[in-house]
Amino acid sequence: YEIVQPLFNQITTGMSGLGKIVGGATKPQDVDAGALATFLATKQKCEEEIILPLVALKEVTVARKKLLQAMYKKQRTQLQQLQKMIQDWKVKMTSIEKKMAVADAKSELMNQRSAAVLAAARDLAPTITEAEYQYFTQLRRYDATCSKWEDNLEKIGEKANTVQENIRSDSYSCAVHLSKEQMALCTDLLNGQEKLLERNTLRVKEIEAQLKPVMKESGSKNYRNTT
Repeated sequence: YEIVQPLFNQITTGMSGLGKIVGGATKPQDVDAGALATFLATKQKCEEEIILPLVALKEVTVARKKLLQAMYKKQRTQLQQLQKMIQDWKVKMTSIEKKMAVADAKSELMNQRSAAVLAAARDLAPTITEAEYQYFTQLRRYDATCSKWEDNLEKIGEKANTVQENIRSDSYSCAVHLSKEQMALCTDLLNGQEKLLERNTLRVKEIEAQLKPVMKESGSKNYRNTT
């Protein structure tokens, strides 16, 4: 606008300054110097104030037209690229929607399977009362106590057997001098203790034998096979 408007103003002013041009009645061969000078002045004014601004206006218009055509071509290319991007996004969105539908279906199936597994596991899980739990706990304590007593009895029995063998072989020297009667009494005492240990060991094994079925049924982790 800043370039074209001054040219329009110049052309309008030049045309209004010429007035009405009317052809004369003088023949060309009868033209004198005054008429020729007037014609040339009018021609020069028309060229300077009208023709030249029109040529400049044409050049500006052509340049502007080329610029607009280039802009149109560029914007058309950008629009085509944008349309292609939109089409690609539509294809991707369709693919994503299909994948989401498949994932939702699989998720629903997995939820159903998980619920079925949980229900089955809940049905298979053992349930006991508080009294049964206390009873099984007490059984485990008895099992641990019996095992401890058995170990202690085995150690005492081993020591007693060692002492008895030493006394019988006369390889054991006592710091206290005992008479034969006292030695016999000690031997009888050791023999009695040995029998007592054997009897207690048998009793412990009987108790363990009685506890084995109960411990197996309760699923005790502390159960030990002593057979």
